Amino acid sequence: MLKSGIDISNPGKILFPKSGFSKEDVVDFYTRIADYLIPHIQGRAITLKRYTEGIGKKSFFNKHAPEYFPDFIERVSIPMHSEPGRKMEMITVDEVDDLIYL
Repeated sequence: MLKSGIDISNPGKILFPKSGFSKEDVVDFYTRIADYLIPHIQGRAITLKRYTEGIGKKSFFNKHAPEYFPDFIERVSIPMHSEPGRKMEMITVDEVDDLIYL
């Protein structure tokens, strides 16, 4: 179960219909592997592939750090190669709470 204090909305929501895995199952999985995963991604800019309408439907890549992300999600400024001199705010995963939130 969860090691963190983050509240998970709708934990029983099925995210992967073919396997029946719920949001809580995914959170439990990432909680279990966090100690192995985080050292490899810590401090690096993260891009999320989001499926807001469900797996197998339209998805998009989320590179920028949205304003609504909580303050505990660290941001890092990354130079934009497509627009020299400009930077974008991206997110990092440094702790299990970050991983679970994302």
